[in-house]
Amino acid sequence: MYTQFYGFSEEPFNDTPDPKFLFLAESHQTALDSLLFGINQGRGFISVSGEAGTGKTILIYQLLNRFEKQVKTVFIYLPQITFEDLLKKILLELNLQVSEQNKASLLLQFSDYLIQSSDHNERIVIFIDEAQNLKSEVFEQLQPLANLETSRSNVLQLVLVGQPELEIKLNARRVRQLNQKIKIRRQIKPLTEEESCKYIDHRLRLVGSSGPEVFTPEALSLICRNAAGIPRSINLICDNALRIGFQLSDKKVDVSTVRMVFQEMYIQERPASFPRAFKKKTCPRKVYYSVLSLVCVGLVIFLGREYTKGPTEKPGSKTLTEHPIGAGKITTPAPEIKDDSTSEKVPSPAPEQKPATPHPVAASPSALTQPKAASGLKKAIVVEKGSILSFLCQNHYKLCNLTLMDYILEYNPRILNPHLILAQQRIQFPEVRDSSLIIESSDGTYKVHLGTFSTPEYAGRYKDEPALRGKSVEIIPRKVSPGETWYRVVGGNFSSRKESLEAIHALRQKGLLPIFRGSLKK
Repeated sequence: MYTQFYGFSEEPFNDTPDPKFLFLAESHQTALDSLLFGINQGRGFISVSGEAGTGKTILIYQLLNRFEKQVKTVFIYLPQITFEDLLKKILLELNLQVSEQNKASLLLQFSDYLIQSSDHNERIVIFIDEAQNLKSEVFEQLQPLANLETSRSNVLQLVLVGQPELEIKLNARRVRQLNQKIKIRRQIKPLTEEESCKYIDHRLRLVGSSGPEVFTPEALSLICRNAAGIPRSINLICDNALRIGFQLSDKKVDVSTVRMVFQEMYIQERPASFPRAFKKKTCPRKVYYSVLSLVCVGLVIFLGREYTKGPTEKPGSKTLTEHPIGAGKITTPAPEIKDDSTSEKVPSPAPEQKPATPHPVAASPSALTQPKAASGLKKAIVVEKGSILSFLCQNHYKLCNLTLMDYILEYNPRILNPHLILAQQRIQFPEVRDSSLIIESSDGTYKVHLGTFSTPEYAGRYKDEPALRGKSVEIIPRKVSPGETWYRVVGGNFSSRKESLEAIHALRQKGLLPIFRGSLKK
């Protein structure tokens, strides 16, 4: 849903191996050049290894469409199969009929085809992705194929692509003949922090934006530091950050939003001084032991001096308190929204009084009534086939987030799933005012609909807000479809509508009411 909100032509961080999004860092460019050279020169067997998520598969897809007609390619993915099944799959991919199923017949048929292809100046290139999953006996049975060669070149080109475990299997003694036939070996390394930022900018530019336009510099640095140079991790963090940013109507993703992603994905944030794991260099084991010894000696000396000084407060013992998401943000004020009481000027809030106890954040459902309907409707339309609520919301209000969609659902109880709206269904779009957020309780008090979010953690952004001091913040689960629950956050109780409007006015000025974050049409 966020693509339209941020003005993207498509999702920039979709984790599919689309060659269009290939980013060639130094090690990726080296691997690509080596593969092209090795295949074009008929160098035989090639291996490419790298950690999961570093971009090996997308590199293969980039290669598959870059060869001339004389080069026939076969792509095998997740090869957890027997040698016979592997041969059968290769033959079928080459559009050959498999007559007999036993290993000897399949191997003979494949060998004959390779020799015939060589006689016609054709080459067969087989890519096996996730090759570390090949069984040891399959590696052994691949060895005879490595010996099929003419006086000019190898008949078969085999590219083994996999995680670092692939190299361990290839170095086993039982497959040393196959290992010796590998002429080119390349390793794809994680991105450096600088390359990670360029990677994000590269993908965003392909969809019509750029890194600095979408992420603050601090957010970019935080993402790059914690993704450890793995493109797949960068994609996941950025995709979720954009999703949350859309829900909060933040046109620019900041550090607090990225930290929300870390909480959802259980990512332990690395401090700024944390050594960059994706820039580490391999060192002999003796060097590590020597460094460790020096560190231990220094630690003993330091602790000895501290002990002689007597007890003191430990440096760094204070815990860093993370600010609530969204608290204190300065945003561009939304256009003025007409209020029910236009003739009455909203007075400044009364001087704050320190409450006896802090307001609680309730995680259980409440018997609270639904938001009170505004006095009028802006528009009612008949839904066309294929429409979803987020598209209709964006098209009508020029703004879309869960809060606004939740508000629309209140006026349209026949919508049972915001992602599946029946054609010809009539939908009403309510007018949005400050007073639209006021909820009158049965006891004569009032509450304010602060926002609707995908997770209950967003309630934390309203903690310690002066406008809600002494009030409670409640979280009300709302099941909007069979597999999706939204969480409505409300604050109160307020003694009057006037007091409620004062709180709404203060929160809207700080950009803490998602329903007003943007340019709502009059």
